[in-house]
Amino acid sequence: MPKIIFPVPREEDPVIFTFAPLAILRLAKMAQEAGYEPVILDAKQLKGDFLPRLEKEYKDDPALVWCSGKLGRQLKDLIAAAKLAKKVNPDLPVAFGGWYYPLDKKASLAPDYVDYVVSGQAERTIPELADALRQGGDLKSIKGLRGKNEDGSIWEAPEREWERNLDVFGFYPFDMIDMEFYISGAGGRCQTMVAGTKRSINYTYSRGCHGMCSFCHTTAIWDRGWFSHTPEHVVEELNRLITEYKVEGIDFHDTNMLTGLSRARKILEGIRDSGHKIRWKCSVRVDQVNALSDEMMELIRDTGCAEFATGAESSSSRVLGIVAKEVVATEIVDCSKRCEKIRHPFVVFFHGGFSRRTQLGRQQSHAFLHGYAAQHHAQRPGRIFLLHADSRNAPVQGLRGEVSASARYAGGLPYLLGLRSQHALGGRQAAEAAENGHALLFPLRHSRRLHEAAHARQRAGGYCAENSGTPVRLAGAQPALRLSLRV
Repeated sequence: MPKIIFPVPREEDPVIFTFAPLAILRLAKMAQEAGYEPVILDAKQLKGDFLPRLEKEYKDDPALVWCSGKLGRQLKDLIAAAKLAKKVNPDLPVAFGGWYYPLDKKASLAPDYVDYVVSGQAERTIPELADALRQGGDLKSIKGLRGKNEDGSIWEAPEREWERNLDVFGFYPFDMIDMEFYISGAGGRCQTMVAGTKRSINYTYSRGCHGMCSFCHTTAIWDRGWFSHTPEHVVEELNRLITEYKVEGIDFHDTNMLTGLSRARKILEGIRDSGHKIRWKCSVRVDQVNALSDEMMELIRDTGCAEFATGAESSSSRVLGIVAKEVVATEIVDCSKRCEKIRHPFVVFFHGGFSRRTQLGRQQSHAFLHGYAAQHHAQRPGRIFLLHADSRNAPVQGLRGEVSASARYAGGLPYLLGLRSQHALGGRQAAEAAENGHALLFPLRHSRRLHEAAHARQRAGGYCAENSGTPVRLAGAQPALRLSLRV
C-alpha cells in the first residue's frame, strides 16, 4: 500500500502543550479510505528523531509528502521536512497547505521544496492528488490545487466548494496516534491544556468565523464562513474521549465556539445530560457573551467551563472600528462583569500598537489595564497578572496586581517578544529584516513585498512568527506588549 507522509511540526520549542494533530488525523483518515497508508510523525513526540524517522520513510518511495500548519514555529519544522524530502529524492512530490500557503500562490510556490499548494478543505484534494501523481492523471483538474509549469509559471485549478456539514468526514481516528502522549502532556512533562486537570485534550468541531476582523487569518482563509459537525456527532465523540481515554478536560480549539448558539447549547446540554464531570475552555467573542441569556451563562458554568478567552484587541473604540472588531471598548468591560457575576474565569487579550501612534496605543492599553486590574485586584487578590515580558525577558512595569513574565513566552519563543503593530515595518524594512535573519510577522492580506520578505527568510532557513495575523516589531528593537488580563 503506497504511503502518504504527514510531518507534524512543533508549536513551540521547547514543547509546552502536547496538542493532538486533529487536522492531520482527519486528512490521514481520508487518505486511508482512499487506499493509502498514512504515516504521521510528530516532532513534539519524536524530538531529535523527527528528521531521521522522516528520512527513513522518504527512502521508502511514498506517494506524497503533505506539510501543513500555522505561521510561526511550525513552519521551521515543516520547511526542514520538505527540504529533507527533496534531498533524499528530488522527484518526491511535496504539497503544502494550512494557514498561509493557500493565500499567496506566487510566494507559496516560489521555494524549490514546494511542488503543490492546496487551498480550502484538503480532505478530498490529497487523495485525488496522490492518485493523479501515481496514475498520470490531470493535475490541473483537481479542485483547490495549484502547481508550477516547467517554465516556472503557476497554474491554478478551480476552487473546491466548501463542505459545510463536517459529519461527512466522520469521527477523528484517534487510534492512529499515541493518545496517551497528548492527553497526559508527555507523561506530565508539559503543561496541562485545561487548568485543574491532569488529563486533557484539544478538540475542534467547527471551522471558520463570521467575524469581520480585518487582521485575522480566519477571515481570509474561510471567507467569513462557518462549518460544523452536528451536536449529536460532537457529544458522541466527547463521550468517547471521556469514557475510553479518561479525559478530564477539553480545550475547544474552535475559532469561536459560540457561533451557532443553538448548536453550542445542544452540545453543552449533551455534556450535562451525560453525567460526566469535566472541565473545558474555549475562545469567544465579547459581543456574543454579552448577548447570552442568564440561563445560557449558567449552563456554561454548570457544565464545567474553566475559562473564556477573548480577543479584545484594543481599549480604543476608534481602533476597534478601524480593524472591524464590531464592538466598542465599554463592551469589553461589560463582558468581564458578566463573567465576574457568576465567578467565571475570563481572559482578555490586547494588541499593542494598532494605532499609527504606537506609543500612544501602548499607553492607552496600559492605562486601561492599570485601572481595570487595580479594581479587580482589590476584589480578588492574586488573580490579575500580565502574560508577557519585554525583549530582555524583564517584567512589564506599571500595572497593579501580580505583574510578571510568563514562562510560556520565555526563551523558547523569542520571536513572539516584539511590539505588535500594523505599522511597525514597511515593505522595504521588512525585506531587509528578513534577509538579516530576523523573524517576521505580517498581515495575511498585506503587501506582496511582505510575503516575499517572509519567503526570503524561509529560503535563508528561518521562519516567520505567527500571532493572530498582525505584524510584529522585531524582538530587541522595541519593548514587547502582549497583554493578557485574567479576571
